[in-house]
Amino acid sequence: LGTIRRTFNVTIINRMRGPPIIVPNILVNQTVNVNGTAVFNCRVVSDLTPYIFWVRIDRVNGSLHYYNETAKEYMFKYTEMDAIENANVVTNDDESTLTLVNVTLEDQGIYACITGNSLGSVLANATLTVNEFLGMVLLTGNPEPEYSTWSIRESLFFELF
Repeated sequence: LGTIRRTFNVTIINRMRGPPIIVPNILVNQTVNVNGTAVFNCRVVSDLTPYIFWVRIDRVNGSLHYYNETAKEYMFKYTEMDAIENANVVTNDDESTLTLVNVTLEDQGIYACITGNSLGSVLANATLTVNEFLGMVLLTGNPEPEYSTWSIRESLFFELF
């Protein structure tokens, strides 16, 4: 039997630990119809165990931020999604999903995934747009014989109340 010898160079690079990173292009804008369901996803990369939670950014006097005289800085008002009846949050290790069911026009707005660890925090946001109109396609005209391969279609839009 013979022997095989190999030589390897191993380079060890020290990596600085830091706040978590939200994976781009996972959390995206959503457009749904009234009474529909919106699903937002957030994935995090972190050396340390991260916390993840969801908020809806609320407007104050028409603005997304306000100046806090006591703290002497701009802030934003928010609602935690755990407190919202039609919201469901599921979080597993480095991933979290916010599901909004039976959405209304009042649910429209900016939603943020906030994550952090002992070294800092970051957030990413996406916009929910809610359509109050539903497009419908109705067949019109006289029915064609069964052997025909075409039909006349006309699109009509109805406002839902």
